[in-house]
Amino acid sequence: GGVETAMPRDSGVYLDLVVDFLTYVLVPTYALATSSLLPVGWNIAAAAIILVTSAMYFASNEMKTDDAWFRGFPAIWNVVVFYLFLYEPPVWATFGTVVVLGVLTFAPVVFVHPFRVALFRGVTIALLAVWSVAAVYAIFADMQPPAFVIWILSAIAVYFLGLGFLRGTSIDRRSRRFVAPG
Repeated sequence: GGVETAMPRDSGVYLDLVVDFLTYVLVPTYALATSSLLPVGWNIAAAAIILVTSAMYFASNEMKTDDAWFRGFPAIWNVVVFYLFLYEPPVWATFGTVVVLGVLTFAPVVFVHPFRVALFRGVTIALLAVWSVAAVYAIFADMQPPAFVIWILSAIAVYFLGLGFLRGTSIDRRSRRFVAPG
């Protein structure tokens, strides 16, 4: 790509991973750890879970399936922390969310890559655009948007999670690799 042409000694792939790790993992981990959502101690444990599982995910050579789905929870902690700030769940639910998603990093589940997955791509990209507008609105409303905005954000989250469920997964027992069903 462009990075390799402009800077032949550098890798656009590695640069992309570093930028993604900073924006998807490190910044939201800091935001969560310094927020009031988790008490001292729990915040450090949550940050450790997020950072370790995400580092392992980003280092994986099998983070995507052959048909471009994310394999395991794709370390999009920026989105998760956004929802935690939006809903302000109790401590046990906040910490539980971190633990469950940390475990799902290594689980036989798939999550949609909104730009690369062909299944319902047009709908997915349109909903991502709606989500972006609603999320920006929520941020400018100090994470206290009107109920209809929360409903929109929630419905779109269900869509994205449901898409992975719809696609489904199976495991080839001999190779322990994911394969598309059917």
